[in-house]
Amino acid sequence: MMYIQSTIEVRPEESAAFNAIMADVVACQEAQGWRLAAAFAQITGVLHTYVDLWECEDAAHYQSALAALRAHPDFARISAVLARAIIRETIVLGAPVTYRAAA
Repeated sequence: MMYIQSTIEVRPEESAAFNAIMADVVACQEAQGWRLAAAFAQITGVLHTYVDLWECEDAAHYQSALAALRAHPDFARISAVLARAIIRETIVLGAPVTYRAAA
């Protein structure tokens, strides 16, 4: 398993549109086997910033799900809303870590 952390800074006036379109993005990505483990809006630091934590199988699964999103019939509508809303997005891929003392 691999994690995808997406940190997205959104224009304040586009927050409602961003939240609405993300329901479509989540449905599309989950149909490809990703799982949205957590999503939250920052209430300190840079406001109007959203952090999504996804689970997927591996880097190939990450690429194939993005390709499926780009091929989705509603991609033009989805990408137009995201292009208006997003100021900056940072994507980080990571592996699970356990912080436990050895027995």
